[in-house]
Amino acid sequence: MIRFFKLFYCNMESPVEDLSGSENDRFISEALPNIHFIHKSKLLSTVASLGVESLADLSFLKEENLSILQPIKRRKLLIYIHSNAHLRKVINENKLDIYELKEEWPILFGKVGMMVHYKRLTQVSLDQFQIIFQNQLQRLLQFMQAQQLKMQICIELSLMSIWQKKRLMQIQM
Repeated sequence: MIRFFKLFYCNMESPVEDLSGSENDRFISEALPNIHFIHKSKLLSTVASLGVESLADLSFLKEENLSILQPIKRRKLLIYIHSNAHLRKVINENKLDIYELKEEWPILFGKVGMMVHYKRLTQVSLDQFQIIFQNQLQRLLQFMQAQQLKMQICIELSLMSIWQKKRLMQIQM
């Protein structure tokens, strides 16, 4: 009956692949908890027709790919997709080790994924960071050399103090 309902109301000519219970279905339910099941069914079919096979693939969706949703729901879903909240939730709930994580989320381990993730966390692109770092490198080196010099002075003073204490002990004997 539900299959017929989906077929009739979703204006589809062939039976709908049952995507309920899939990870994408659960993800959409988390992102849009009040979405009507007909709209969710249409969305799942659209997403599947675009080649989305896993949660990681959802990150490639753009607003124009979600035209079947109302504009606010589109933006909510995209914000949820691109936030780190769902990724942390998946990782923490499933207790993935690094190998499973790399298998399920390969984009995180590639250069582009790292760059996007870094920018999302810091609001600075890695290219900008390199420029800033190169500009500040001389100051950083001077600071490190000053710290090294301070450390050497502290070590020498400590050694002198130990030497003086030993000397005093020898004199007192």
